[in-house]
Amino acid sequence: PAAERRNYNGVFDAVSRIVRTEGFTSLWIGAGPTISRCIVLNMAQLTTYSQAKEELLKTPYFQDNIWCHLASSMISGFVATAASTPFDVAKTRIQYDRTGQYAGMSDCLLQTLKNEGPLSLWKGFGPAYFRL
Repeated sequence: PAAERRNYNGVFDAVSRIVRTEGFTSLWIGAGPTISRCIVLNMAQLTTYSQAKEELLKTPYFQDNIWCHLASSMISGFVATAASTPFDVAKTRIQYDRTGQYAGMSDCLLQTLKNEGPLSLWKGFGPAYFRL
């Protein structure tokens, strides 16, 4: 919304104004959840790609070519997105939380589960999968 815009005049203006008004440590709000999300995403993606490729090559439908790599990547991307989307949801909520509603990643995930149900942790799954 236009009322919430800060109209920075570049990166240095943004950093200096944020440090002055919100404090130096505010530059790292959400860094922990972002790192957690990256760990889960990469772990899921790296561990499933080779396994998916190996299993696809056991079938008579695939040979070691571009189609096998594409299918393996799609499977790996699906698993990685399914594993990381709850962390992405929590990360986004924590980064936009200006009221101190969440005490951390676990608290955010638990509150979201309690108040909105389990499927709320996978909000944005489709766009996240296609982005990956």
